[in-house]
Amino acid sequence: MKFIISENKLQRYIFNQLNKLDLVSEIDKTDGEIFVRYNTDEYIGAFQYDPKTKELFVYPEIFWVFRFAEGVKGMENYEPIRVWFELKYDVPVDEVLPWDW
Repeated sequence: MKFIISENKLQRYIFNQLNKLDLVSEIDKTDGEIFVRYNTDEYIGAFQYDPKTKELFVYPEIFWVFRFAEGVKGMENYEPIRVWFELKYDVPVDEVLPWDW
């Protein structure tokens, strides 16, 4: 079954899913870099922000959170994540890139 959902509702859904994640933020006092990781025994990152370039690196597995939402697939869905990150951490994000290393 397919549903038609507005962009605003989709963004709210993504924000809610991201806010439910158990994440720990580490902010480097020297250069302002933000590292966000899952709150587990393993040191697994979810996001990394570079304030010099204003780039946000997103661990691609984050999209597992949206696995049930039709239409939440691929690069086009980095935009709601960019907005969420900017609001949550009060930083400007110019580009969102997959964290592939």
